[in-house]
Amino acid sequence: MANSTTFLPVAAYNHIEGKTIVASNTIDFSKEPTASGGTVDVLRIPKGAFVKRAGLVVHTTEATVTIAVGDSAKGTQFLAAQTLTALKANAAAADGGAMSVDAAQKFYGAENALRLTIGGAQVNTAIVTAFVEYFIVPKSRAV
Repeated sequence: MANSTTFLPVAAYNHIEGKTIVASNTIDFSKEPTASGGTVDVLRIPKGAFVKRAGLVVHTTEATVTIAVGDSAKGTQFLAAQTLTALKANAAAADGGAMSVDAAQKFYGAENALRLTIGGAQVNTAIVTAFVEYFIVPKSRAV
């Protein structure tokens, strides 16, 4: 299954060393339905970043679809597969979300991306926001 980078925005990395960054990206899967087993890169993680936590907020749910939050090395680095309807039961329910625990923290010696892994069924209409909180370790980005 191919990995999609359609939703991956350009990130500016200048002058962010030592500052906490919270980046988010809202993904509307109606623009690019993704098959079960497919992956989607949604946020850049810069070289030298120490990720403190990551997560997912569900705005529009879809039955039987699960989404895990990780990176290119481990699809569940931050969150094991979350069933969208468990986070937001239906259209009338309030948005729901899940966030990683401290044990999932990770340092990145090279650029990577926050990756969503789809499971359960093809995702066609769900709308989710993925987020990551990190800081850049000073000197780790030196050439």
